[in-house]
Amino acid sequence: MNKCFLLISIWLVANLNSAQGQTVMEDVIYLKNGAVLRGTITQNIPGKFIRIESQNQEATLVRWDEVDKVASEPRKSSSGSSRSSASSGRSKASDSGSSSGARNSGRSGGLSLQSDVDAGYRGLVETGVELGVSGLALDRFKLNVINGYQFVPVLITGFGVGMRYYYSSWANRGSVSFPMFLDLRAVFLESRFTPYASFGIGYTLNSRFRGVGLYLSPNLGVRYYINDRLGLNFGLGYEVQRFGSSILRLYSNAISLNAGFSF
Repeated sequence: MNKCFLLISIWLVANLNSAQGQTVMEDVIYLKNGAVLRGTITQNIPGKFIRIESQNQEATLVRWDEVDKVASEPRKSSSGSSRSSASSGRSKASDSGSSSGARNSGRSGGLSLQSDVDAGYRGLVETGVELGVSGLALDRFKLNVINGYQFVPVLITGFGVGMRYYYSSWANRGSVSFPMFLDLRAVFLESRFTPYASFGIGYTLNSRFRGVGLYLSPNLGVRYYINDRLGLNFGLGYEVQRFGSSILRLYSNAISLNAGFSF
């Protein structure tokens, strides 16, 4: 009898330990507005934002200044109250994000639930040297000023006006032209260092504001964010500038070394 009781006790203890060992844990984010988000943290950049994915694979992005604490707790069952709490948390976080985003737009304090930055104005001033490589192969200095707007998380659409000063060719030394172009710019990562790609297409005028020809400029580079708004840009590009009419078409293609700042 004692042996039977002992075996039953051992079996109960073993099953209890096994049940405890199978406890499923989940990440929990407590927000300052009282909302609670449960799931799995998929991305965490301290001081900027934290992203959590719920059991039904809904992702929520929260700014760090909205977070009270982060914990790991046993997973709760998918009850109606749990879902409503998470839904309420997302709604409150969205409302708080939109209001605080209007006050403090930027990489650190202006994160929205859809992207790492709020939609809004983006500016860029860029300068560099362009080395002629084909066609007329004219070397020149460049200056671009771009005013844009960010509509979606990674894409910035803008309009740019530039200046080119040609200094290498005896036939064009000292001449100036002014490209005007549409600028499409993609920023890929939500971090302090991020690669970017841009593409400019437009038309160039000479110093007498007469038509010169088609302008194209693809670029690749890296951006470093100094603070919430200001960033440094370093890139390598290729510029195509057409000269002449539809009958006589000449090109001056150049490799572009760029540096600038965004705001």
